[in-house]
Amino acid sequence: MTDAIGPRGDLMSAVRATLPSQAWQALSTGAWAAARRLCDAVLRQEPDHPEALHVKALALWGEGELSSAIQCLSRAADFEPNDASLLSDLGVLHIQEQDWQSALQCFHTCRQLQSDEPTVLQGQAEALFRLGRFAEATITAQEWVGLAPEDGAASRLLAHCLALEGRLDEAFEAGERNLREDPASESTLALLEALCQKRRHFELALSYAQTASRLHPSSAETAARLAAAYWNVGDCQGAQAARATALRLGVTDPELIASLDWLSLHDPEQTAASLLEGHRTSVAAMCRPHREAPPAANTADPGKRLRVGYLSGEFVSNAAYWFLLPWLRCHDSGQVETVYYMTRPQCDRATEQYRAIADHWREVSSLTDEALADRIREDGIDILVDLSGHFGSNRLSVFSRRPAPVQMSYPNYPGTTGLAAIDYIFTDIWTTPPGCEPEYAEKPYRLPSGCLVYGAPGGECETSPLPVETNGYVTFGLFQRPGKLHPGVWDVIAATIRQVPDSRLLIHFASADLDDPDSPQIARLLAELTARGVAAQRVMFRGARPVPAHLITVAEADIALDTFPYNGQTTTCDCLWMGVPVVGLRGHSHVARVTPALLDRMGLGHLAATTTHDYVRTAVELASNRRALAQLRASLRARMHANGLTSGENLAREIEAAYREVWRLWCDSERERKDA
Repeated sequence: MTDAIGPRGDLMSAVRATLPSQAWQALSTGAWAAARRLCDAVLRQEPDHPEALHVKALALWGEGELSSAIQCLSRAADFEPNDASLLSDLGVLHIQEQDWQSALQCFHTCRQLQSDEPTVLQGQAEALFRLGRFAEATITAQEWVGLAPEDGAASRLLAHCLALEGRLDEAFEAGERNLREDPASESTLALLEALCQKRRHFELALSYAQTASRLHPSSAETAARLAAAYWNVGDCQGAQAARATALRLGVTDPELIASLDWLSLHDPEQTAASLLEGHRTSVAAMCRPHREAPPAANTADPGKRLRVGYLSGEFVSNAAYWFLLPWLRCHDSGQVETVYYMTRPQCDRATEQYRAIADHWREVSSLTDEALADRIREDGIDILVDLSGHFGSNRLSVFSRRPAPVQMSYPNYPGTTGLAAIDYIFTDIWTTPPGCEPEYAEKPYRLPSGCLVYGAPGGECETSPLPVETNGYVTFGLFQRPGKLHPGVWDVIAATIRQVPDSRLLIHFASADLDDPDSPQIARLLAELTARGVAAQRVMFRGARPVPAHLITVAEADIALDTFPYNGQTTTCDCLWMGVPVVGLRGHSHVARVTPALLDRMGLGHLAATTTHDYVRTAVELASNRRALAQLRASLRARMHANGLTSGENLAREIEAAYREVWRLWCDSERERKDA
């Protein structure tokens, strides 16, 4: 008996050595279950066999069991901490799970082990990119390109890294170089289109989007980007057609889903009911199935200092800056303790201003929804506030996980989120008159003085004399992006110009193409007007300008003409601040009541017409009364101050009072629940 022990042991060792080889072979043919069974046979005899654990993890991955695969491979790494191949596979698994920090650690260790395999460089660059460490990601991507110059994925990632690092010209060059190597690359075409949008070359952006659509007609994502590109040049019908195609094909990217929701606000065929239904459908697609939220652990004390979380990607230099910072910086620290959750990876000078006023600042763009929801619970947030709506980097999917007892939305996005998990939306009696409650998934909370304040620029932008007095003719201003200019809007603008003899139309918005008299965009805009009887000589154009120059350009107009159904907000306030009255149209949804609400608050409701016929009549009558125009120009800025449109402190106090009220209601409901 004892003589037989040795040879039998040698045989078992040989079997164990053979089984992983057979398992690798099964793995290479996609026979996941067979590979796993072979590994399990080894692991029953030797539970800590690293190679068997490695192969089994890859088999589990092939079967879609990602979490189990990571656990298995992590266990293998405990026994073979210097196996670069094993760590590389573990890093790839972490990337699949969007655990960027763990992935980065794996690839970092691989690099320390002198492993410069393309997969390692790719994984490290991807993880750094996802963590918002763009400068480091660029360096690693450049190494990857140097190691694998023929790999289109390497040059594409490099172009994306350069773009998010803010090196737009270099990113564009890298993207074009990649496109020459791979002319059909959907990712590269999308990047080049986005870079053109960023540089405000909208016609060129459209050409890239059209090329991508022609090459990838079944791509929902490409159709969604095409819709936005059409919108930016003013082809509203093309935008809505592409949007319909994207919805039919089924967009899954949350950012693109949000962009389609935003485009729907511009569609004159939409109603408040259809907008609500569309937004509900979209958030359902964004919010993947998740575990049930645990009971809130917050102390139900109605008088406590409230911990308020602001979750948004809007903490950057954009239009929201003029409407968020004025009241956010006025919070009473004795009433609220603020935690800002920045969901966008890019930061700029405005970000630093938001960071400076936050009691606590969290960079969370790299966190999964579950991880971010857990972080919010750990922070003990009492009231979580959405500041993005369906704008980019919104993370509405986190709100669906109910990480805070009370959840609210501030209407930086001009409409409902469509998400039932958000309890309230801030609004006011002018934007949301009684009877409009069914338009929202949230309960409207009306702030007494109005839900918007405008952070007026400094004194370098003083009002100027009435232009008509110098020019001898009335100048109408059209300052909205072309995506708001559907045929119905062009009809009333043209009718207004035709009925005011010798008048001119100044078109100004943030486009580089408007400063080129031969640009296709100018030709496109002129075609709309000349087809309606307005001579080209009566139209002037001004392109993108820095804020002070933009406001001076706005002041070249005597009267501004608003769009519908998507009203101006920033542009309306810019006009009023510079003494330029705005003529608008009252609509039947939140987005279509923004300008009328601002005018009503200022006692100028007569400038908001109820029909398109009245819109033209109001603009023409105002143009014929120079005395009234001069009086308005001299008084508008004072009216804004007098009616609370510039008082961030007042709005902060009203919002804090709202927080206190809804918190008391939650405390009451908690007591009732515990007593039941």
